[in-house]
Amino acid sequence: MMLASPGGPMLEQVEQRLGQPPQRLLVDTHYATQQDIVDFAARGVKVYTPVPPDKKEATAESQRKRAWRRQRTRSGQAVAGADER
Repeated sequence: MMLASPGGPMLEQVEQRLGQPPQRLLVDTHYATQQDIVDFAARGVKVYTPVPPDKKEATAESQRKRAWRRQRTRSGQAVAGADER
C-alpha cells in the first residue's frame, strides 16, 4: 500500500529495510498527514508527533479551549505532569 504524503513512502522504506512495519514512529508536525496517521494506526504503528500550532487567525478563546481539551486527555495529562517535574 503506497501512501501519498512523505510519511507513506518513509514507512514503506522502513518496512522494506526491517522486513516488518515499525511498532512506533516519530514524525515531525507536517511530515505525515492526518490520514497517514490513521493509516499507520490501522497497520498497528503507534505514531508520535507534536501537536500542530494554532492557526494565525485563531482567537485567544479558541486557543484556550484547544489547550483545555488537550489537558483532559491521558496523554495531555502525562505531558503536563512531565512539565511540572
